[in-house]
Amino acid sequence: MGSWILDIGIKPSRVRHPRLDRGSLLSAYKYAALSDPRARAGMTMCLGVMLFILLFSALSCLAQESPQDPIKKTEDYLNSLTTIQSDFLQISPEGKESTGKFYLSRPGKIRWQYEPPVPVLIIVANGLVSYYDAELDQVSHVPSSSNLAAFLARDRIALSGDIKVLSAKEEFGLITIVITQSRKPEEGNLTLIFSSDPMQLKKMVVTDASGKETQVSFSNPIFGVPLEDSLFIMPNPRLHERPRSRN
Repeated sequence: MGSWILDIGIKPSRVRHPRLDRGSLLSAYKYAALSDPRARAGMTMCLGVMLFILLFSALSCLAQESPQDPIKKTEDYLNSLTTIQSDFLQISPEGKESTGKFYLSRPGKIRWQYEPPVPVLIIVANGLVSYYDAELDQVSHVPSSSNLAAFLARDRIALSGDIKVLSAKEEFGLITIVITQSRKPEEGNLTLIFSSDPMQLKKMVVTDASGKETQVSFSNPIFGVPLEDSLFIMPNPRLHERPRSRN
């Protein structure tokens, strides 16, 4: 206590006060603070400095412990990906399960390869999402810009602009982002679920215009391995032709 008093240039008054213990340095200091205007000013200044230090320390701790914005964290993660090869389990709105392989090669290419008995192959390439039904031997195409799931293959992924974030949260070791198309939100939304440490895509939930959900869970992922270009070409070249424009 004595050294702290000296630091602010104030010494306890030697004036005795009948209500204070004359043998106590602390009591003498209290009396000095009560009777000397300089002491009161020093105490006020000292308390102010101490409060500032405590506040600054608390704010610094909060800044260090504050988690990164989940939207920015998700963008950084998705843009860091080059290739993914993963197993997937899909559960339809009716509860039917199907399995297959998922391939991503950024920028621009995705392959959803379903295992039998599901006769479906979906390929994203050359700006198109191509859906092939082997049972019917038919293929259909839509622009990849109109498909939410295809945005994972974009050259630069941004959760803004034509993509609108409906919600974003990080809790219990998971990051959950719900997105939709800014201009066509009525067509449904896509939920992306990641583990946060380490950051990794775990699940997708596709909600269509009627509110029905299709869930896709990923397992055994392999990242950054070279993928053959042939994976992103329909088996029959005829099926990979662009749709002809109608006059």
